[in-house]
Amino acid sequence: MPSDPLEELRRIAPLRDLPAAERERLGVVREGMGRPRRVELRPEGDDYLDQLAQLRAEVVAAEPLVVATTDPAQAVDVLDESLVQLARECAALAFERMQAEKRGADVGPLCSRRISGLVQIASLVVERHRQQPRGVDVRGNKFRRVVRFFMQAMREAAEETLGSAAGPFLAEYERRLLGWEDRVDPQPAHAKSGHGG
Repeated sequence: MPSDPLEELRRIAPLRDLPAAERERLGVVREGMGRPRRVELRPEGDDYLDQLAQLRAEVVAAEPLVVATTDPAQAVDVLDESLVQLARECAALAFERMQAEKRGADVGPLCSRRISGLVQIASLVVERHRQQPRGVDVRGNKFRRVVRFFMQAMREAAEETLGSAAGPFLAEYERRLLGWEDRVDPQPAHAKSGHGG
């Protein structure tokens, strides 16, 4: 006659009450005999979850977009990195769409998400172009002030170090600088007329 499965289990693996120290270590609170009324979670963390949280924090900190945003002066780098990340996501959506088409699934939501991503990429390209320097205007007032500053510094240094030879040196230097704007940034005659000198 087959025996009771529960009795058979008790015979193979007899139930024993845990010692009080072990119950405390596991966070099991026993109140008298029988089953515990509640099981309290231990306040200390799980090593696996702690390692996972630390790994997540390291990955996030090393993310190029996060690194680029830590320095406000790197706005163009942030745009460039955002552009790269968006392009990757759009490429992934294109792959998902191809797989969905093979399965005969509805690709409408994927198409909408990809189009939205492509619109975002286009707006980032426009913004990046807007933020990039357009070059130096050598005929502008700011640049001319810089040139005058360096000319004055050269004049003072020559007079202090060359003595009587400073005059001929400076005259030759200024002669060679005449028309430097056209040599640095040649412009057609019709463009020059608008600057007034």
